Order: sequence, then C-alpha cells, then structure tokens
Amino acid sequence: MEVLCASFLDYKSQQAARRRPPPPRDRKRRALRSRKRTAAGAPRRWPRSATAGAGAAMVSAKQLADFGYKAFSGSMMLLTLYGGYLCGARAYRLLERRRARAAAPAAAAADD
Repeated sequence: MEVLCASFLDYKSQQAARRRPPPPRDRKRRALRSRKRTAAGAPRRWPRSATAGAGAAMVSAKQLADFGYKAFSGSMMLLTLYGGYLCGARAYRLLERRRARAAAPAAAAADD
C-alpha cells in the first residue's frame, strides 16, 4: 500500500513539474483590450449588420435571448399568481362548506 501511495505521489509531482505556469496577468493591458475604441473615440459595436447603415436595426442573439428569458419569466410569474388564486378560492370554498356542515346540526336541533 505504501509503495502504491509513493508512486502516486511521485506521478503527481512529475505531472506538476511538466505543467507550465500561467502567464503573468497584466491588468492594464487587459483593461485596454476590453476598451478598444475607433479612431473617432466611440466604442465599437460588434457585430455590425449589413443593413445597419440603412436604418434597419437588427436584433442580436443576446438581445433576443434576453427578451425570451424575460417573457418566459413573466409568464411563469403570472401562472404562479393565477395558481395561487385558484388554490385560495378552493380553500375558501372548502372552509365555507365545513362551516355550513358544522352549522347544519345546530340549526336542525334548534328547529326541533
């Protein structure tokens, strides 16, 4: 068992020695890369559609996905509210019937 553990640890140390260290992080360079600007100083808008200059704005896939997610979430919220209403109405009816049943023997005894 000890031989097996020793060989495993030796294998792991060899593997770690072969692994290259990550490149040093340069925050300034990364910040500049994320804020690339055009010659006029305006931020780039990618991807630009072929008809963007003609006035027809195309919806990107991300915008479409965001809209779909919001629409789906909104419909689920409305469904939840409607389900809560139905559940509450049913519970109210159940309690009303119980009260009526409990009051019926008392009313019948009073009539006698």
